[in-house]
Formats: sequence, C-alpha cells, structure tokens
Amino acid sequence: MPQTKDELQHLDASDESVRSGRLTYAFLNTLNSVPMVSAHAYLGARGIVDDLRRGADIIICGRVADASPVIAAAWYWHSWSDSDYDCLAGALVTGHLIERSAYITGGNFAGFDRFSIEDFIEPGFPIAEIEADGSCVVTKHEGTGGMVNVDTVRCQFLYELQGNIYLNSDVSAILDDITVGQAGKDR
Repeated sequence: MPQTKDELQHLDASDESVRSGRLTYAFLNTLNSVPMVSAHAYLGARGIVDDLRRGADIIICGRVADASPVIAAAWYWHSWSDSDYDCLAGALVTGHLIERSAYITGGNFAGFDRFSIEDFIEPGFPIAEIEADGSCVVTKHEGTGGMVNVDTVRCQFLYELQGNIYLNSDVSAILDDITVGQAGKDR
C-alpha cells in the first residue's frame, strides 16, 4: 500500500509498464501507431468496501466506475458477499440511476409539454433507498424543484445504455426484467 503520493503508480506515458496491446489501435481510422499518452481503468467498488470495513469516514477514489460508490455503500451496509450478484446488480442499476445527479429528478427530461416549466427549475438531487434485495426507491427532498416519476426514471435509466446487459467493474446487470413503478409523490 503506497504511503505517499510519490509512491502511487501513474499510468501515463512515463510508466514503462503501459504498453500497446494487439487491439490498442483497432478502433482508430488508421492502423498506424500513435504515441501513448495515458491509460485509464475504471475501478470497481471492492476497494471502497474494504475501506468502509476498516472504518473509513472519507474515501478519496481515483477513477472508479460511476456507480461504484453507490454499489460500495449498499454492499457494505447490507453486508453482501462477492457472490450476491442480484443484489450487486440492483445496486449497479441504482447507481446508474443517480450517477448524473438531477438528471433523474427532471434535469434530463423533456416532458415540458405535460408539466409546467416551473416544475423543472432547481431540481432537487436524488436520494436512493436501496433494500437488502438490491431493489430501490429513488426520491428527493420535499420542497425542491423537479420531480421523480416513472418517466424521469425511465429517461435516466436508458441514458448511455447500449443493450440489455449493463457491464460494470464489479457485476453485470441483465436489464430484461427491470420494472419501474410510482410508489408515491416523487417516489
């Protein structure tokens, strides 16, 4: 474990362990190599969970997947194991839902033709209540703008998805059977 910032490994051009692989340039318009500037890996929730188990109050992460802090918090809170795949996948979906903050409370929603424009001013930030089985309810503080409804949740849910399997550093979520329902006002 590094003890100082100088001991941290950096994956940039000066690190000789960063090398081009066979498919490094497969997605470029040319097969000619280009100089390596940096390499980035999105880490998962495991390191965060380990730190929470050690009693950390604050954890500063490098590059982690967007949903990893949410997965880690639920994983730690509910004492899930590495093989509680359905629970972890539920936390992944929850993390995806709130990863863009006010997107799910109306900030990324185009329902202006059905709602007053005032409903979209200063949307509140989302709160995710994750159950032990991995299911969740998303809500927001009362008195804040925006809204949480089936449409805003679906809008954010579909954001960045490219198929029926959502891949993550910790777990994959199969999205075929996800249901969204209204549990109350802004829930």
